[in-house]
Amino acid sequence: TDLATAALIALARHMPEDEWAQQLLNNMGLMSESTRKTKTKLEGKIAGFGASLEAESKPVNAPQFPTLTFQDLLERALEKYSRVVIAIDDLDKQDPDRVRQLLHNAQGMLKGDAWFILTGHPSGLTRDLLISERGLFDLALEIKALDQPTTYQMLINYLASARINKTNKDETNPDAVHPFTLETARNLCAHSQGIPRWFNRIGSYVLLKAADLKAEKITPDVFQQGLEYVSQKLRGQSELTPEDYYVLDLVLEKGVLSDENVTMDDLKRLKTQQFSQVLPILDKLIQFDLVRRLPTDKAAEYQGNPILLPPSEQSDEEE
Repeated sequence: TDLATAALIALARHMPEDEWAQQLLNNMGLMSESTRKTKTKLEGKIAGFGASLEAESKPVNAPQFPTLTFQDLLERALEKYSRVVIAIDDLDKQDPDRVRQLLHNAQGMLKGDAWFILTGHPSGLTRDLLISERGLFDLALEIKALDQPTTYQMLINYLASARINKTNKDETNPDAVHPFTLETARNLCAHSQGIPRWFNRIGSYVLLKAADLKAEKITPDVFQQGLEYVSQKLRGQSELTPEDYYVLDLVLEKGVLSDENVTMDDLKRLKTQQFSQVLPILDKLIQFDLVRRLPTDKAAEYQGNPILLPPSEQSDEEE
């Protein structure tokens, strides 16, 4: 869909008490926010881990003039809020030409009274595209991996949001991280390496495995079985091709793969002639949480998810 329609839907869903906003959603064939909440499903019985919303049953019927409709709704929102900030995620997964067209079509909206944040990996959206394209954006912010204390507090907050009764959120309180133990809670944070996507994926699968084992507590033994389950699920994703696995195995074999350390023999194994030909596969592996691109100003460097390594090598990786 176009950016104006996407922004309109996002804003309307954050105005559940505004009748016109909810009517707009209904007119587009979407559920109102009150209806959406009744259809929320949680996997693993915990908010934040694998949370998913019921898929819309009908295609979106965009308004005839989405930009004007958004501006009208924005004016209503600004009567209540001092500022409206809209983040558009995963734009880097779109074709660059498509992104340019989306930005071109949304110029009027992007120059309006709302603040817009576009998120995406620099490998998919170049800095020039984000900042220089039509002068719409003037600031690039690097989002770094979370430190361990922040990740641990995020876990406590996620768990607290799923509880009926309030719990003391002190990090030394065992009840704050139930059903994890203090040890396994910190292990989960360590294995995620401060990457929220990995944190959610690992936490979700560990909880599912614990439920399958009918474990009341996620002890170190249960946690280890959960990690093995995570590895199985990550490697077993049906969308992966033999070529994807070849590249993944090469990344895991080298520890860190880059244009600087790839050899001609490596490229021959992958049936390619240049490292640039491997980049689309690496980007795909990133989307499947199998690989991450390291934050470096050097040549692009890629590291495999340590969960995929044997337990002995996982320990070395963490160190």
